[in-house]
Amino acid sequence: AWVLDPAEAHGFGDAFLREFMRRSVGKVPPSTTDVSVSREFRCGGMRFDIRVKGDRWCLLVENKVDDFPWEDQCNGYQEYCGKLVDRGEQAWLVYVTRPARRPPRTIPWLSYREVRLILESLTPDASAAAAIQHFCEHIMSDLEA
Repeated sequence: AWVLDPAEAHGFGDAFLREFMRRSVGKVPPSTTDVSVSREFRCGGMRFDIRVKGDRWCLLVENKVDDFPWEDQCNGYQEYCGKLVDRGEQAWLVYVTRPARRPPRTIPWLSYREVRLILESLTPDASAAAAIQHFCEHIMSDLEA
């Protein structure tokens, strides 16, 4: 959630968010001003790992480290996106997971390796560089298997 928020102190601005969306859903955010990022966002009986909300658009990110995407969960999340679209907003759902745990059907997803490659392609703020490097090392050692 921290690296997806353009206002955070990582120094990426909106570059990580834009590249994350380009690689996962094939689009960039329509606008990155006034973006809010929520962790563990609850809506009805659903809980999204990360919700990125912009002006008339929404990106939902589900992080699946050790679990498989559940069919009911995928359907519920897609239904939520459909309701946003019906209201005139743009909405996307993306899973971040290991290749062996990718979601069913045509739901967009990114591997942890792709997340790491995006991070490594950007230049963080000096005060955030150690945290970003540590996160990339964690991805390589624990999540890319």
